[in-house]
Amino acid sequence: MEEVMKPRCLLFPSLLLQSKLFTDSLMLKIPAAGKRPHQFIWRRLKQHKLTQSKRIGDCGVYVFKHIEHLIVSIPLETICDENIELFRNKWMTDLWYQNVRP
Repeated sequence: MEEVMKPRCLLFPSLLLQSKLFTDSLMLKIPAAGKRPHQFIWRRLKQHKLTQSKRIGDCGVYVFKHIEHLIVSIPLETICDENIELFRNKWMTDLWYQNVRP
């Protein structure tokens, strides 16, 4: 698992900083000019703390919502099958308006 997670712990902070959506997160310390952001520290959560998708096609939404919730310290309990369609629609709307704005 260490081998799989190491490159992701370097990549995710860079991607999130470039998005400019999470710049006030304590986990994303803004680096000095020309330096890389701090590497994420990962840990494996117990399975009973995580909800899992029951429908085919929802796994990506679950993954991104877990990452988003952990970054901004939102409880994971809100990630469930009943809310996945809401999350999907919110992202669709956000992406639509990001691409439509002049």
